[in-house]
Amino acid sequence: MDYKIFSWNCRGAGGWRFLRMFSEYKRRFSPQITIIVEPKISGDTSLRVIHSMGYDRELVVDAVGFSEGIWVL
Repeated sequence: MDYKIFSWNCRGAGGWRFLRMFSEYKRRFSPQITIIVEPKISGDTSLRVIHSMGYDRELVVDAVGFSEGIWVL
């Protein structure tokens, strides 16, 4: 089975620009697995953003300060 995987080292994962750009990408390419690297947001905020992106399953390693963090959706 082939999967469409999208990986993005992003800036501003909590902002409207990111969500708008990601929404367009998801509509056009329909990735089954998305990896967001260095989102720089954690906790409830990250889960709110992830669910607004249309994913209901996630593996999250929270950011520490302004570094690290990874989301596998």
